[in-house]
Amino acid sequence: HLKLYLVGGSVRDQILGIQHADLDFATPATPDEIEAAIRKIGKRPFVTGKRFGTVGFKYEDELAEITTFRTEVYGKTRKPEVQFVDDIVKDLSRRDFTVNAMAMDSKGKLIDPFSGHADLKAGVVRFVGNPSVRINEDPLRMLRACRLSAQFDFVPLPETKEKIKENAIKI
Repeated sequence: HLKLYLVGGSVRDQILGIQHADLDFATPATPDEIEAAIRKIGKRPFVTGKRFGTVGFKYEDELAEITTFRTEVYGKTRKPEVQFVDDIVKDLSRRDFTVNAMAMDSKGKLIDPFSGHADLKAGVVRFVGNPSVRINEDPLRMLRACRLSAQFDFVPLPETKEKIKENAIKI
């Protein structure tokens, strides 16, 4: 029995009351433990992302992915070095935007260290932490900010918009 948290866009979409495309979970369990638990329930694990901590499987007609809590350390490329951690808040702190940095435990309790729920209600896009750092880690996050804004009719905060303009050349 794994301790699981629904995370990221899955939580965002649930709060917004919209159908989510997939189910994303996070756990303190190791990738090997995740794979074993999936096999134990009679499902075939997808292990393509296992070295990064992610093991997936089909749940009814949906893809479910379970990822070990992790942090990411970026070097000179967009490919981060993954380090497993044992804390959900540390895992959430690596995420791109506050509205994607929430988790829900099995009892439905919201874990929201970066005020993503308030940003959802306000309809704003805000980077987690320092926007310049988040953009330098992965410049495609600027495009994701635009997609979030368009998809949900959100407005980027002035600081978000400013940093995207400053860094647009990195795309």
